Amino acid sequence: MTGAVVVLSAVVGLASPPWGQAGHHIVCEIAWRRLSPRAQAMVADLRRQDPDARDSFASDCLWADAARSTTHRFTYNYHFVNIPSKASGIDANRDCGDPERRCAPWAIRHYALILQDPAMRPIQRAEALKFLTHFVGDLHQPLHVGRPQDRGGNGVRVSFFGRRVIGRDTLNLHSVWDTHILARADLVVPGAALVLNDEITETEASQWSATPLSGWVAESYELDETLVYELPPGNEIGEEYFRAASSASKVQLKRAGVRLAALLNAIADGKLDPALLDF
Repeated sequence: MTGAVVVLSAVVGLASPPWGQAGHHIVCEIAWRRLSPRAQAMVADLRRQDPDARDSFASDCLWADAARSTTHRFTYNYHFVNIPSKASGIDANRDCGDPERRCAPWAIRHYALILQDPAMRPIQRAEALKFLTHFVGDLHQPLHVGRPQDRGGNGVRVSFFGRRVIGRDTLNLHSVWDTHILARADLVVPGAALVLNDEITETEASQWSATPLSGWVAESYELDETLVYELPPGNEIGEEYFRAASSASKVQLKRAGVRLAALLNAIADGKLDPALLDF
């Protein structure tokens, strides 16, 4: 457990990250606390061999956002999947079939299989770990399973408690769900991860861990159809919408943390079931 103390201490010592990063920090903090000793050792070993490793496991979970605009531009579309409104769900050919684009569910499966393959070089597995941790978080933000016509809510202008600009951010639906709902709900790290992790029941953890990848997509898509796009008149977000959105966000953060831990535990044990990663 020494490795756990070192990693957690590094996270606790950080100032709260910019709010666009808070969700990923929370997901990975929850996941770390649920990793088996073998999985923690696997993560620690790969991080030691990664020249790009940051100061903590949770910080590494942010790496993919920087990489998509610098060294790994080909991964841009791996952060989301767009599904038309009123569809029956994801259609792998329609939504993810283009080999030049792919999507988040494809990327999660792809990097999980690389991570579990001992024939891969350590640097390849370390990179796969960073991508996997990030994309699991992305897929649980509902607008990363958003509608193609508005680019997952990026094209939907909104106001948030009377404001259409916060700092340098001209608000859209995606940025509100990425950042401002979590900020107003005071979901800061590491405290929020501790609270949310403690709220997870054994029944929830068992059910969420057993949900296949297709189910993760379905959950986010259902939230889009029943909550996210059901905006108040004038797209003016206030208390009622915020309360529903913050409640849903907390559940999604918990689900993502539990599922990421379950994936890494299974990979460390050599027991990953590829069928759970079908979509």
